[in-house]
Amino acid sequence: LLQQWYTSSMNVVCTWLTDRMDLQLHIYQLKTLIRIVKKTYRDFRLQGVLDSTLNSKT
Repeated sequence: LLQQWYTSSMNVVCTWLTDRMDLQLHIYQLKTLIRIVKKTYRDFRLQGVLDSTLNSKT
């Protein structure tokens, strides 16, 4: 369940970035995005999500 949740969360981030590919991110957006992704990674790793899922590029 957690692996699916993590994968869907990262897919939302990827979709958001893909939709804005032609636009430059504001520095605040970039810093916030980095913080969200790092915290999400750490939290799901602590919950036991496999590294193969956490490091997946899909």
